[in-house]
Amino acid sequence: MARALKFIKKNSTISIFLFLIIIAFVLMILLFVRNGTYSVDDTTKVIIDCPNVSTESEFECNLNLHIVGNKISGISANYALPNNVQYVSFLGNDQCIDKNCFETFASTENGFALVNINGVSDDVLLGKLRLKFVDSSSLNNKYNLSLINIELSDNNDQLVTLANATGEIIVNKGKSVIVVDDTKHIISRVPLNTTYERLLKEINITGNALIKSKDGTELSTSDITKTSDIVSFTSSGNTLSYTISVLGDVTGEGVINVNDVAQLYRYIKKKSQFDDAKILAGNIINDKDVNVNDVAQLYRYIKGKSVSLEVTK
Repeated sequence: MARALKFIKKNSTISIFLFLIIIAFVLMILLFVRNGTYSVDDTTKVIIDCPNVSTESEFECNLNLHIVGNKISGISANYALPNNVQYVSFLGNDQCIDKNCFETFASTENGFALVNINGVSDDVLLGKLRLKFVDSSSLNNKYNLSLINIELSDNNDQLVTLANATGEIIVNKGKSVIVVDDTKHIISRVPLNTTYERLLKEINITGNALIKSKDGTELSTSDITKTSDIVSFTSSGNTLSYTISVLGDVTGEGVINVNDVAQLYRYIKKKSQFDDAKILAGNIINDKDVNVNDVAQLYRYIKGKSVSLEVTK
C-alpha cells in the first residue's frame, strides 16, 4: 500500500486524469439507464393534419408521429378541442406496413393511448381523429386542434413528455369539389366519408333520390358513399341514374387502404380493368391519365403522409 501511495504522489497528474475518466464512464452508464433506449429532442413530435372542411358532415384529422433515431413502445395524449368542434371517435391505424404501427389502442373523448410491445422506430400514422361541428350554421374560417400531455415510453417504461402539438382545421366555404357528369352519368371526386345527405345537398339534381349499393341493397341518406353505388333521381315520371365515384375508393368498400393501392397498381400495369367510375376514383392527381403518380399519392395518403386526396390541377 505504501508503495502504491508513493507511486500516486509521484504521478498525481496521471492519477487525476484516470480518476476523471472513470467518473465520466460511470455517469454515462447512469444516464443510459435513466433514459432507457432513447432521448427525445425537438425533432421528435406529433404532427396534426386536418382536411379542408366544406360542410357539417364528420371529418377526420390524421395524427402522425415523427420519430428520429428512437424506438417507441407507447404513446398517450389528450385532446384540446376548439369551441364548436365535437369528438366522435378515434380510428386506430389498421394499415400496418411491416408492423410499423401501434397495434393496440384505447381511446375516449378526452384522449388516447397506443401500444406496440416491439417498438416503433419510423414515422407512423397514429390514427385518425374523427370530429364534427356542433353548430354548422355559424362556422369560423379556421379552428386550432391541439394534443396536450403527450407522453412517449420505451420498452423499459421510461417516460418522456413531448411539446404540445397543434394543427389547423380550415373551413372551405367555396365551391364544392364534387363533379357531376351528365353525359356519362357519373358523380365523381366525392370525398371519402361523405354521407348521401351531404352529397345530395351539394349537387344540383332535382327529383326524389333512390340510393342503392352495387349489389342492389337500398341505402339511406345517413350511409357513407362508396364507389359503384347508384343514385337514381325521379322527377315528373323521368328517372336519371348516376354512378358514384369516391376519390381513392377504387375497390368500392367505402374505405381507402392497401387494397385500393394494390388494385390501382394492377390497373396501371394492365393486369385488371376498371369501369369509368373506378378510373375516376383512381385519378387522384386529376389529370388525363391514371398512372404511377396516382398510385404514389394514394400510398402516401394511407401512410398518413398526405392530408387529403382532394387534389386539383
